[in-house]
Amino acid sequence: MLEINSESMRKVFGQNITISSLENNPESIKSLKNFEINSEEFDELFNIGIAFTELEKYENAIACFDKLLEVDPQHVNTLCSKGIALSNLEKNNEAILCYDKILDKDSKNIEALSHKAFTLSKTGKQKESIEYYDKLLEIHPQEENTLCNKGVTLARNQKHKEAIECYERALKINPNHAKTLSNLGVSLCELGQFEKGISRFYNALDVCPNDPNILSNLSHAMEFEKKNHQK
Repeated sequence: MLEINSESMRKVFGQNITISSLENNPESIKSLKNFEINSEEFDELFNIGIAFTELEKYENAIACFDKLLEVDPQHVNTLCSKGIALSNLEKNNEAILCYDKILDKDSKNIEALSHKAFTLSKTGKQKESIEYYDKLLEIHPQEENTLCNKGVTLARNQKHKEAIECYERALKINPNHAKTLSNLGVSLCELGQFEKGISRFYNALDVCPNDPNILSNLSHAMEFEKKNHQK
């Protein structure tokens, strides 16, 4: 995790600023001092924004990114980072606007395509999300994370057979991809194939033994299987 460096903050916000005043008082960061950002200060402020994102201080992060975008409205990393922070605040339409600004200039930007696909899926726009995952797969057909995320989107649309095809493709690339193994287990269970699904959860736990999501999926699957046998 990036740390918010005191010296870096003073360069950007002035000598009287403290880390605690920024972290604990959301209003304080809105009063960014009015100055011309040179290349060093630009990078310092960007890193502070990223650090705030990692601290889950998303409003503070966005304030940093907005200041940078006043200087360079098309700065790709800043637009993408602002989009991520907005998405974490469930301001998904605003996040998509950030990604679109990048894609207007570079229609094959991997980060923007990936985050837009994910955000569309979050908002229930599964068809549009899949279109963006397909664009990503045209660029990198062997990317297991994209295949896994496309599978999740298909599963959300109750297309579990198609989701399973994506997961199996991903596992051919990386047989130990825990998230894919677990998601495959979910879709198999949704199709009533509990034995196969539970087996995939155990495969995922071999990779990530204490993952709470996998353990939760396994617990639910075993409960449903038990109820199914009692009928």
